[in-house]
Amino acid sequence: MIEYNEDDEYAEELTEHSRSRSAKLIFGGVLILLAGITTTVAANITINAKKNTEFGQGLFRITACDQWVGIVPTYTAATYPGGTSRVNGMRIMGLDAANCKGVNFKIQLWQTGATKALDLFVDSNGANANRVMLSVCKVCTISTNQQRLDAVSIINSAGQNIFYDDGIEYLDFDATNGDYKWILQTNLGAVPLATNSAVNRTTIESASY
Repeated sequence: MIEYNEDDEYAEELTEHSRSRSAKLIFGGVLILLAGITTTVAANITINAKKNTEFGQGLFRITACDQWVGIVPTYTAATYPGGTSRVNGMRIMGLDAANCKGVNFKIQLWQTGATKALDLFVDSNGANANRVMLSVCKVCTISTNQQRLDAVSIINSAGQNIFYDDGIEYLDFDATNGDYKWILQTNLGAVPLATNSAVNRTTIESASY
């Protein structure tokens, strides 16, 4: 599901330019379809220019990277107090790291009417974290799946680059579909905080740390 750029190093994995153009059309169509079926509600985006633009249901246009990105939260089973499920991860579809070098992304979840983003988890410093921060390398080679994973790292709530694992947050790259997956490691004791029913809106914006 990665959007291929003919000037990008991903192009070497294709045998014909026509296949690259076809991949763009297919990718765009899939994400438009996703906008109609996902359970996430309308979202907005602020990238670099600091201008909010509304898009449908978890679908984002990243002007700085000239691409579409989809964000879909994942949830635990309904085993928390009151029979609730909580956010335990996010699937980030279509993020072409090679096109987004040097960009930091802050992803937050919101409840309707709230002025503060939902707390997502208890971070390694014991504080509640209300965002997922991803940082794309500024100077790096991105042509293999391992390099695509290494190109994107996590910034914890203390402002530390933890790369892709600190025992609480974990970042993975799925080579079969090109998705990045942010995972809260509840199996290692990480505590999720945002309930399924509270999540009404998703935002992503460029940010420093």
